[in-house]
This record gives sequence, C-alpha cells and structure tokens, in this order.
Amino acid sequence: MSRLPRLSATHESWSRPLSRLPGLISLGSGLYISVVISWVLTTRPPAGLGVETLFDIVLVLIPGVSFLYIGLRLPALEIDPATYPTLVGWVLAGMGAMVAFLFLRVAHPGVDADWTVGTQAISFTIGSVGGLLIGLQQARAISRAHQLEARNTELAARKQELAHQNRRLDRFTGVVSHDLRSPLAATAGWVEMAATDCDSEYLPEAAAGLSRMGTIIDNTLELAKQGQTVAAFEPVDFATLVGDCWQMTATDDTGRPPDDGLTVDGEATICGDPDRLRQLFENLFRNCMEHVGPTVSVTTGLFGEDGFYVEDDGPGIPTAYREVLFEPGYTTTDDGSGFGLAIVAEIVDAHGWTICATDSDSGGARFEITGVTIPGDDEKGLLLRIKHLSKY
Repeated sequence: MSRLPRLSATHESWSRPLSRLPGLISLGSGLYISVVISWVLTTRPPAGLGVETLFDIVLVLIPGVSFLYIGLRLPALEIDPATYPTLVGWVLAGMGAMVAFLFLRVAHPGVDADWTVGTQAISFTIGSVGGLLIGLQQARAISRAHQLEARNTELAARKQELAHQNRRLDRFTGVVSHDLRSPLAATAGWVEMAATDCDSEYLPEAAAGLSRMGTIIDNTLELAKQGQTVAAFEPVDFATLVGDCWQMTATDDTGRPPDDGLTVDGEATICGDPDRLRQLFENLFRNCMEHVGPTVSVTTGLFGEDGFYVEDDGPGIPTAYREVLFEPGYTTTDDGSGFGLAIVAEIVDAHGWTICATDSDSGGARFEITGVTIPGDDEKGLLLRIKHLSKY
C-alpha cells in the first residue's frame, strides 16, 4: 500500500506530457516512411529495382509501418501513459542490441563483415520491432498491475466503510434491544400484576399491545441484522438449500410431509451468505403458506443468467400492492407482522441484488431475484478452495 502515493504522483507528473507520445510516434513514423520512399525514388537505377533491392526496401519500411500502426492504436490500448517510457526504452534497447551485434561482427577477426543495406535493414527491423513487442507486453502488464492495485485499494476502502456501517448497526440494535426491551418488559409485568388485582376489560388489550410492541422490536432487530451488507460470498448448492428451507418451513408451519408441495427447477450453485439465504427462502415459503394455505404448491428455480425465482399457485398479488409489498410493517392479514418480505428485501439488498414481485404462469405470486452470481464449474471449484482456505 505504501507504493500507491508514489505511483499516483508518477502518473500525475508523466501522464500529461506523455499523452502526446502516440501522436509523436505516428508523426515520426510518417516522416520515416516518407524519407524511405523519397530515397528509393531518388536513387532508383535506370534499369529499375531488382528483387534484392525491393526486399531491402520492404525490410526498411516494416519498422516505420509498425510504429505508425502502434502510434495510431496506442491511445485505444489499455496502457497507462505513465508506462510509455518503458515502451520507448525497450524499442531503443532492441535497436541498441542489434547495433552492438553488428559492431561485434565487424570487430570479430574471423568474420568477414559486410555492412550492406540488407544487413542493416534486417538488424534495424529485428531490433526495433522486437523491442516494440516486448515493450508493449511489459507496459500492458504494468498497467494491469496498477489497475489491480487501485482496485484492491478501492475494495479495502469499501470493506472498511462496510465494517463501519455494520458497527453503527450493531450499536443501534444494542440500543433498541436494551433501552426498549427493558421498560417494555417492566410494563408488561405491571400490567400482569394489575390484572390479578382488578378485573378490567382494558388490561387484556394493553397486554396484547405490549406483546405487539415486543414483536415489532424483534422484527426491527432482525431487519437491521439482515440489512448489513454481505462482505463475503460463499458458493451454495441451490437445490440443497431450498430443499432444507422447505422442509424446515413445511414441518414447522403445516405438519405436511417435508417433500410435498415443492418443485425445484434446475440445479446450480449460487454465491451468497448461506445463513441469510436460508432466512430469505424460509420467509418466502412462509409468505406463500400464509397467503395461500398449507396445501400451497411452490416452484423455485433459476432463470436468465443471474436470477432465481419463487412462485406459488395462489391468487397472486394485485398490481397496486407490488410497490409497497416490501415496506416494513405492510401486511394484508390481521395476524401478520409485515416484516417477512421486508426482511427478504433487506437480505436481497445486502447482497447487491434486486427483487420484484410479478405473476407466475398459473396466476400466482412470483418473486424474482436478479443480479446473482452463478459461477461455472471452474469458478465453483476456485470458490470452494477459497472457502476452505478462509477457515484457517
């Protein structure tokens, strides 16, 4: 991390003047090509150009054409202008290496050196174009390293911000849990004691209101907990997850056979927080049972490239209610808390996904969650290895 300020300062001081380098390369290459063509036209023998001379001309023109192309394409390449000196250095180094090679040929006592135009052209072509290709690869590698470093810095800052937000939520839930629950419990106790001393029709209503307040506090704490941004995603088998959630919900709420009523369409792995995903599916399944009945049939599966859905065979959700469906406290039943789908929406948002309510093919309710990471086989294996290593 300590290198970042130096890299940033270097980039800031070099990027402006070096941004002109592609134009200078194109200009120089154009002049070079013009000089070569002019030289050919002025030195052309009366009998015309021979094959050897044409070959030498082509070799001389190759570096000019190559540099002209690079000069025109360089601004479109993913290369940081701060790495342009590296590119130029490799070109000069390649040319210098070939010049040194030619001088060594001349200096060698056992070699009959002949500095023909062809020899010079081949050496100049190999040195300049070879250095150019090496320089491009290194400049691209350095640029990618800079991008990764900037991305890692951004992710570290984002992680720190998320940790700060989670600490604030923890403090909030602590205040709600202690400062509200304590007087609420005391008040409920006083109401219970008052009910033993006198017979009043208002005391049962007061007790029910206090119980309702306790439920709201519990749901608010759960809402705050599930709204904390997910910092680490893990690979989760979709079919296994929804099957376990259905068995838990169906057994707890209806007593029906655990495998009855659920259809899982497709198998895949999704990435997310396993605990929060269980809460998400259990809340959606429980919502289907509350609004359709214990004999509801639910289908869940994947759709598109980044989504999954949960749908039932009930009467569906009126269009007018879909905008407020996920708001805390909204319910259409007398005994509903209005927090089940709100918690689902918080879990979805904490993952960076989106959720919407629509109609299923049978006319029932359908909840679609999109923006989900569904890795392939290679990515799945990598994620499993990362998950394994993170335990140590």
